[in-house]
Amino acid sequence: MYLNMYLENYSDDAEASDHQREGLQHVRKPPGLTVHKWVLKFQLLNQLIDRLRGKAEPFRGSELIKYLYRTFPQEWKDAYDDNNKHNLATATVK
Repeated sequence: MYLNMYLENYSDDAEASDHQREGLQHVRKPPGLTVHKWVLKFQLLNQLIDRLRGKAEPFRGSELIKYLYRTFPQEWKDAYDDNNKHNLATATVK
């Protein structure tokens, strides 16, 4: 249901996929949301690009990781870098 409402709101926008992709490059992880839930939500928002009108394609591979990483607060990124973790979904800093 939520997905259908989302798609209906953007059905008239011929460049909706482009706007979604651009927006994901600037979004930030909401405070209080766990890393695991945020990764899932970001991935869903990225996958919606395929369902929206326009020519943009979802982020894939290292590009997806790069933009997902940018969504986290600097404190989280510092801790992530210090611990040399390589799996965003299992990181524990919120």
